[in-house]
Parts: sequence; C-alpha cells; structure tokens
Amino acid sequence: MQWTDKTPEPAPLPHSCMKSGDLNPDLELTVRPASNERQWQYFLLSFGYHTNRPHEECLEKWPREALELARKKLNEFEAQLSEVTDG
Repeated sequence: MQWTDKTPEPAPLPHSCMKSGDLNPDLELTVRPASNERQWQYFLLSFGYHTNRPHEECLEKWPREALELARKKLNEFEAQLSEVTDG
C-alpha cells in the first residue's frame, strides 16, 4: 500500500441540457456558465451503426448518408421542439 496524491476536481457548474433520444441521445443541446457572465452554448449530434459494406463502399456512401441522417434527426428534433413551444 502506498500514498498517492490527488487533486480534487472542481465542483461541476450547473447547466441546462435538452436531449432527443431515449437511451442513447443522438442530439443534445447544452447551456452552461462560462466566464465573465457569459454562457457557453453547444450541441452534439451523434449517430452511428455497424454495417457489412466493404470499406471502400463506406468511404464512398457514408458522407452523404450521414448528412441525410443528420437532416432527418434535426427535423425530428425541430418538430419535437415545436410541440413543446407551440403546443
């Protein structure tokens, strides 16, 4: 047994988060305090899946497929947001 030094992490700042998706959110918006009374706003969009396509075919098709999926996810999120704000 031996001693180890630990630097305590600062307490996390409170932040606001909105997620779309159940178990693994594919879209997440966050607002958190930054410095000088400013706020840091960001969003994450994540989606992926396994495929049996050959590597070269993935390189060819994945960029456009990813953009199509991103547009679909953003449209779904916008519809959900409209239900909350307009409904």
